[in-house]
Amino acid sequence: MKVDEEKQIKEAFEKITEGIERSAPNLATLSMMLNKKKAEHKKRLNRELMFFMLIASFCIIILTLVLANAPILYIGIQVLGIVAVPCVMIWKNKKSKQGDSVL
Repeated sequence: MKVDEEKQIKEAFEKITEGIERSAPNLATLSMMLNKKKAEHKKRLNRELMFFMLIASFCIIILTLVLANAPILYIGIQVLGIVAVPCVMIWKNKKSKQGDSVL
């Protein structure tokens, strides 16, 4: 009984796949898709890194406030974070664009 069911499934699968044309994908298309996936993955990693940096900076700020209770330090750290994060992201973006043009 089990063998008959397997044969029926195989026959049904063969009937379904008869009409489908199977050919090797184009190398240029595959490389384009791979580059697109790499770019999406890199963008996602950069976004995750940015969120991590923001959360880490807020944790450090809160810890500093609790330990030092100094509003000037709080303001200084926030200003430093507001200036540093975009600068680092712009620098990394320029660096990655230069690296991509070589490849």
